[in-house]
Amino acid sequence: MSKKYQDKVIVLIDKGEVDIPIEDCDMLFYIEDTLNSLNVDFQKLIRPPKRSAPVTLLTIRIKEVK
Repeated sequence: MSKKYQDKVIVLIDKGEVDIPIEDCDMLFYIEDTLNSLNVDFQKLIRPPKRSAPVTLLTIRIKEVK
């Protein structure tokens, strides 16, 4: 897969959470598949936007490693 996707997974594992663009479904599926293959529990969060701004980011947060 793309180096960009792999970098996001590395950041997620190091920091415990990462923001990804909500429109990038390929990145979302790649990260989900990678975390599932590593037996990692995670949450997908959509933070409420400020004022009337559109939602643009999805946060993936690691809950625990099984």
